[in-house]
Amino acid sequence: MEQKIIINSKKQKLIGLLRKNESQTLFIICHGFQGSKDDYCIKELALKLYLKNYSTFRFSFSEHGEFNIVQEVEDLNAVVNYFTQQFTSIILVGGSLGALITSITAIKNNKVSKLITINGFFYPFFGIAWRYYRLILIALLSFPFLKTIRNISRFYFDNFKPNKIKVPTLIIYGNQDRILNPNHQSRKFFSNLITAKEIKQIDSIDHDLSKKEYVQVTVEEIVKWLNKY
Repeated sequence: MEQKIIINSKKQKLIGLLRKNESQTLFIICHGFQGSKDDYCIKELALKLYLKNYSTFRFSFSEHGEFNIVQEVEDLNAVVNYFTQQFTSIILVGGSLGALITSITAIKNNKVSKLITINGFFYPFFGIAWRYYRLILIALLSFPFLKTIRNISRFYFDNFKPNKIKVPTLIIYGNQDRILNPNHQSRKFFSNLITAKEIKQIDSIDHDLSKKEYVQVTVEEIVKWLNKY
């Protein structure tokens, strides 16, 4: 059974759902652009990892639906800090844009133990299907002031430094992803890491892990990787 948790992030309230067992390892699962904690793949990842005897937490970013990585990193930092006293190991899992948010948080917050990205979106100007890129442009242009866009851009270039990630990192991507080109996203991210790292291509999965079997094979790869660390 999931427990509703409300966490304060500055003036925002984050609502999430915790599945807790005896495990001292917590997976914090982060959705992508315009997603939420109730996305199919987020719910299934949380459930399947819990059934593998891990605790899980899924939540919605305070400004989900908008492209504001500054606020989302602030949100995730608040979530990590909230659970620090309850768990000895905190693992961040991010899909799509959530992979960028978890990566920056893994740099900024030393309480993060491990990082897992799934079909990650890391580089805004390369290897993105037009329909997805168009949504990002619309979201950015919807901000009322140009200064806000400049602040987001500055935050990205100042804080997204893959070579500063120190925790073990697993990168998962699928060759059925029709939104992101892994050559310009996951593989490029992998090549820029200097920490303990592994990259795994799963032939069958799509960008959103839209089927139960896609989630299941992804979870199996995660558990297999965890057994090495």
